[in-house]
Amino acid sequence: MGGIFRIVGWFMKRMLCLAFLLLTSSQNGSPAPRDPAGFLSSVPALTQWVAIGSPRSLNAEDYTKSQGRDFNILNEYGFIRMAQQDFARDGGRITAELFEMMDFAAAYGFYTFSRKPEAKPLEKIGNIGQELEQSITFAQNKYFVRLSTGFREVAPRTALMRLGNALSQLLPTSFSGLPILTHLPRENLVPSSAVFVLGYQALRHRYPPLGQSDIFGMSNGAEGVLAEYRFPEDAATLLLISYPTQQLAKKFLESGYQAYSARHPSQSLFYKREGPLAVLVFGARTAEVATTLLDRISYVSSVSWDPKTRPLGVARMMLNIFLYTGVMLSISLIAGIFFGLFRIIVKKTLPGRIFDRPDNAEVIKLNLQFPRE
Repeated sequence: MGGIFRIVGWFMKRMLCLAFLLLTSSQNGSPAPRDPAGFLSSVPALTQWVAIGSPRSLNAEDYTKSQGRDFNILNEYGFIRMAQQDFARDGGRITAELFEMMDFAAAYGFYTFSRKPEAKPLEKIGNIGQELEQSITFAQNKYFVRLSTGFREVAPRTALMRLGNALSQLLPTSFSGLPILTHLPRENLVPSSAVFVLGYQALRHRYPPLGQSDIFGMSNGAEGVLAEYRFPEDAATLLLISYPTQQLAKKFLESGYQAYSARHPSQSLFYKREGPLAVLVFGARTAEVATTLLDRISYVSSVSWDPKTRPLGVARMMLNIFLYTGVMLSISLIAGIFFGLFRIIVKKTLPGRIFDRPDNAEVIKLNLQFPRE
């Protein structure tokens, strides 16, 4: 009898091990994410530049302390960690800094905050980027990259582009767009002036008249875009804020307008609300310019249809029912066969010990008594 239970136990262990292997293999099918230092270590294999020492890795807290100045804006965007590596070749030297952010929105936002108006757009490297004479910066997936050189090389741009292209090939390329940017008017927009913000610190840094407090409730899960517009005889600053709900948009738009008007009673401020969107125009000298910008922004709520969740057809539904029934019948049949074999083996090896014992062969009775006549 002990041998039978050992066989059953061995069989159950094998099944559990098989299920565990299948589960772990499915989880390990995708490659594990790499840290910023790992990406920088792979750059020399794609270029002829030699790494100087090992990458220097810092988390958000240590990096903030090492800089010796306020880096709350970087943390506000969702900064996780960074790595820095120096590369050398032919007497030249390039410093690569790779910042890992929370997601694509954080990396894109910090890029827009740190870009320079005089820079040129960077093409074919990253999701979006810019280039200066001795540096290039770009955002790709959830990473923000900055490459700079302090040496006057023969062709610094060629070296920077080569290293940037190599690093771009190593980083993930997938990203998702930002819905709020689709509402931003393109006409009369000053190039490279749009800044995507995820908190009030970056917002007040870009537009100091807003003051030191969060008057528009950016800390309540809101995101915004601040952009400059130029007209033939006027200029204006547009602030577009997207709130999680329409109630928050209405609340903070009204309170923010009152707080701003109290601080700057002589400055013009035009605003409107479109669902969860709050639109404000600062600095316009004429109402026509402000009205033009406000009219260009509209919000229409829509319900999208996911084709993966559409109802099944009658034929497909009946096929699924038959398949499910067939699977359940097969499982029941296999279980019955195993139980029958187990019972036959036990009766052959241990007759009268487990099944068909005479001392326990009792019938359950209800002891019902018929009434006497």
